Amino acid sequence: MRKYGVFTLQLVLWVLSVLVSVIAYPKLPAQVPVHWNLAGEVDRMGSPLEALSIGPIVTLLLILLSRGFSRMDPLKDNYAKFTGASEIIITSVVFFFFGIQMAMIAAGLGYPIAMAQIVPGAVGLLFLVIGVVLPKVQPNHFMGYRLPWTIDDPEVWAKTHRVGGQAFVFGGLGMLVIGVAGPQLLGGWSTALLLLLIAVIVVVPTIYAWRIAGKKRTF
Repeated sequence: MRKYGVFTLQLVLWVLSVLVSVIAYPKLPAQVPVHWNLAGEVDRMGSPLEALSIGPIVTLLLILLSRGFSRMDPLKDNYAKFTGASEIIITSVVFFFFGIQMAMIAAGLGYPIAMAQIVPGAVGLLFLVIGVVLPKVQPNHFMGYRLPWTIDDPEVWAKTHRVGGQAFVFGGLGMLVIGVAGPQLLGGWSTALLLLLIAVIVVVPTIYAWRIAGKKRTF
């Protein structure tokens, strides 16, 4: 029952996103902001259809893929071991896209939306949630650090995801700093800090997994 309750919540958020988009569509101008640079400046305009369709499409695909993978994955027996963690991660991502969709609609309607602070702040919160639950995720082909060394060895997977969880928490805190400080205070450092956080989240756990897997092969 809980599983279907979470699925229902995800679908409700998606439906709300679509409904608000449909209601807002006639009120939007012919061209609306669809992308902002790190300074918070609009660097690309697009049609309302483009602006309003990307979020709901990505969200629906994520919801459906998360259900499909749990049935088709060769490691599907592991999914029951981390159902709670996967539900938290997927639902958090759905909330994230819902929030970004609302912010884009507000920006399209002419409201002064500080996207350079809203997006990093929202990403930071998302990363914090992922970082907390990531160590509970078991080997699978849908989420986590799905590397040859982790998929083939549950011990390497577990150790990598403990480090990965810490990396996501670090990255989340860093993104919150970017969001709170904003480009006005950070200036050009925003880009450097963003690249550093990406490296910590992606590169550090990957190298760690490769090293511990290599050490195991030498024994």
